[in-house]
Amino acid sequence: MFEKLILLIGTSFTRAEYIRLTVVQGLIWSVADIFLVFCLLKLANLIRRRNGKRTTFIRYLLLVLSALLTPLLILYPEPGSFFMLESIIFGIQYMILLYTLIMDSRMVMSELKKNISG
Repeated sequence: MFEKLILLIGTSFTRAEYIRLTVVQGLIWSVADIFLVFCLLKLANLIRRRNGKRTTFIRYLLLVLSALLTPLLILYPEPGSFFMLESIIFGIQYMILLYTLIMDSRMVMSELKKNISG
């Protein structure tokens, strides 16, 4: 039964449909990543302020840049340009995540440990 379903999908799935679905998927993933990164930055900045450190303004600017680039995915239906733009957008978002985890994870974990244990 599943074989027939997979074969049906495979034979009726055109390149244009693939690109349309990929664009929708890219938009949804980007919005989810923006939300995740924003929440992480809010948490990190809250704890940074408690510890007397500066907030991470540049990381917010990069996040806004990725948010502004996200709607452009609709305008690039060709696979090469679409995947290049998608890589840039997600690269910005993941680099913010990685940098924040590297720079602030000890401080965040220490603060969470203090608040959870007592």
